[in-house]
Amino acid sequence: MKSVGTNYYRIRSKELSGKTSVSSIEATTCKLNEAIEANIYPNPFNEYLTFDITNVTGSITVTIIDENGRAIASKEINATNKTAKEVIETQLLPSGIYVVKITNKNQVLYQKLIKN
Repeated sequence: MKSVGTNYYRIRSKELSGKTSVSSIEATTCKLNEAIEANIYPNPFNEYLTFDITNVTGSITVTIIDENGRAIASKEINATNKTAKEVIETQLLPSGIYVVKITNKNQVLYQKLIKN
């Protein structure tokens, strides 16, 4: 999750052969009024998830990722007045742990969720 202020990151990758590599350190800045905020409920969930997302403009992509890292559902939502609200049905998802990825322009927010 991106924190307000200057954030530093680098990517460490490991190939199947075991060889690892590390990228250079990069910096990005997020102002308080620019940080995506999301209230996703209920958690744990059963038949649906409600997304209340603020501090966003334009198109938002919501992706549900399973515990194996596979994107199993994705939906594009359009924000109005810097907010977006959407209900996504989840009754066909098996019980387990999921990660929701919310993307808006150059910002990404992750949140862990549990399906009963």
